[in-house]
Amino acid sequence: MPSEAYVIHVGVLESNLSGSGFEGLQIIKELDCRVTFFTRDLDRYLEVPGGPAYFDDYVDEIVHCETNILEELLPHVHAAGADHPFDAFLTLAEYDVVVAAEVAVLLGLPTVSVNGVAVARNKALMRRRCAEVGVPMPAFRTVRTPAEAESAAAEIGLPCVVKPADETSSADVRLVETAAQAGEHVRLIRTRVENTRGQSRYHELMVEEYLSGPEVSVEVLADGDRYEVFGVTDKSVGGLGYFVELGHTFPSSLPGPTVRACGELAVDALRGVGFDLGMAHVEIKVTGSGPKLIEINPRPAGGKITYLVDRALGIRSLELVTRQYLGQPLPARVLPEHPVGGTAIRYLTAQPGRVESISGQERAAALPGVEEVVLKPKPGDEIRELRRNGDRAGHVLVVAETAQLAARTAEAAAKEISIRTVPVTRRPVADSLVELIGGTPLLRLPVDRIVDGAPADTSVLAKLELFNPWSSSKDRAALSMLRGAEERGLLGPVGGTVIEATSGNTGISLAALAAARGYRCVIVLPDNATQERVAILGSLGAEVVATPHAGGYQAAVDKAEEIHRETPGSWFCRQHDNPDNARAHYESTGPEIWADTDGLIDVFVCGVGTGGTLSGAGRYLRERNPSVRLVAVEPAGSPLLSGGEPGTHCIPGFNGGFIAPTTDQELIDEVIAVSDSDALDTTRRLALHAGLMVGVSAGAVVHASGVVAGRPEYRGKRVVTLLPDTGERYLSLLGRAAEQVTAGAADSGGAR
Repeated sequence: MPSEAYVIHVGVLESNLSGSGFEGLQIIKELDCRVTFFTRDLDRYLEVPGGPAYFDDYVDEIVHCETNILEELLPHVHAAGADHPFDAFLTLAEYDVVVAAEVAVLLGLPTVSVNGVAVARNKALMRRRCAEVGVPMPAFRTVRTPAEAESAAAEIGLPCVVKPADETSSADVRLVETAAQAGEHVRLIRTRVENTRGQSRYHELMVEEYLSGPEVSVEVLADGDRYEVFGVTDKSVGGLGYFVELGHTFPSSLPGPTVRACGELAVDALRGVGFDLGMAHVEIKVTGSGPKLIEINPRPAGGKITYLVDRALGIRSLELVTRQYLGQPLPARVLPEHPVGGTAIRYLTAQPGRVESISGQERAAALPGVEEVVLKPKPGDEIRELRRNGDRAGHVLVVAETAQLAARTAEAAAKEISIRTVPVTRRPVADSLVELIGGTPLLRLPVDRIVDGAPADTSVLAKLELFNPWSSSKDRAALSMLRGAEERGLLGPVGGTVIEATSGNTGISLAALAAARGYRCVIVLPDNATQERVAILGSLGAEVVATPHAGGYQAAVDKAEEIHRETPGSWFCRQHDNPDNARAHYESTGPEIWADTDGLIDVFVCGVGTGGTLSGAGRYLRERNPSVRLVAVEPAGSPLLSGGEPGTHCIPGFNGGFIAPTTDQELIDEVIAVSDSDALDTTRRLALHAGLMVGVSAGAVVHASGVVAGRPEYRGKRVVTLLPDTGERYLSLLGRAAEQVTAGAADSGGAR
């Protein structure tokens, strides 16, 4: 880090992750300023290519703190400025403009109007304010619910645009073709109670008229009532209705009168909202009836637009802004009489899938005027469907004598680059059912319709293990334990016998695998096991041995042990103390959850029978992110993890009157005990309101997930749970009133 002997002290509150963000840090530092950077998440900057170098070279001090809440940020600001008071305080990110302005006001420093940026940031307020002063814009409605969105779409006309009021970079912006799609997109947005930067969402969402015509942006520098229009940038968008920006060219090729009209509209809009200091990026559609306002971004243009404008004009706009915030007056003339050149950027895209090869970079870089060729993916990486700016695969940037030449060269350079992908799919033909174990999907649950009191914007994702070949998560554990036995020579290649004490899913999975491998299978179970499970075991060729249910699970274990001793070449699975049980979930379930959520998981809610799923998947998730909260779910009738006594319950799959050695209790952050009635009721609601036929233990974990997601501290957090199996093998249980079972009985599910 540079030394601390700088007189001018600038505080920077967060930054965007490219373009004007990192370049802004460099420019501030080059003005001989001491830079203190405030952030709540430094890792996201350091993960960007080149990010660590920017912070090493251009930041003197990094302060880790809460940056979204003024009251929590201020003590850190005062501490950082105690020895060297701040001469300027600003942000290089749109999400933080309001808080940064509030801090500057409290420090007595030059800044933009707090009310001005607050209105500009909130698209609903911005629309209303600009409508009051007569700024041309599309028809719009503000909505709060899916039903309101459907009505608004019908009023405005289709297609129309649905978007949040508090995002940027095209996040969650969608062109919809029907009123039903409008309602569904609002429902999706409402499940995310925080925006991309972890800030509480605005209550209103936008439904807007879709305008045809070229889209442009106008870059404007405000200084009190003085507004300098730097120019108009041509823009191209794609992404099948998601408005992803794919190209920019500066200056615009539109006719002079149209360019001037766009500039005048941008200034009128900024005056209307009260934006009065620094750079603003105003997006406009040029329609048949003239320019119309799309959005105001109260900050310098993101991505590379600021760089394009600066190179074409021969200026450093971020230096001008920094000097404004330091209280220095703008020069009488900030722009050259004519542009010194033209610039263009074209973003690279590829078909969704896994990258197989990339070629053509060298040819693209060799074209005259090409300054940058940047590729984000590498072979083996997966490219997502193009839905937001972050899904782009890279870019080429060109500086030339004219904008037209720059645009042609950028198009040619982009065409030189080939990113070949292959679809990411399951094998169309499997050689055995074993190959189909795992890879189960996540489903977003409408928890507010299933669990009383759960808010409508709750985000609960459920991993559906019924998609395994034998319809349960125990397929994973059974295969892992069976392979472990084979690897250790406990089962011979032919003629071996698999023995287990269980009445549930583990027995079914073992019976199926044994049949496929040519093993004999003996399943010992209490005589009160449900008729569906007994029938399934028999159909898979397993020999079923019944023990008196009064003896509970221990009686079944004792009988299985006896059969094992008397049967040469047999293997007794003992799932409750078999380490291969948890290993299955560490090696498959946990990684699948992490990959399918892109690592965005805050809470994992998991039922505990043997504890294999919680211990294996939970350990993997905790290793990837130590802050993931692990919540164990157990029966209220036998709350052993909560420190209670064994008792009766009717939740198959949960504890059989003891805590299994395979349960890693050190991982557990919280235990939720669910009553039989809540588990059964939620199971029935899952069928009635989500079309999901799942077991009673799934009902229990969904109930617990709804309880967790409904707590204020978990608003905006992502909760993931796992639904262990299908409900078809529990129809006889679901069809009758809840019956109590003795703790330790296999029908209580602990040995499942």
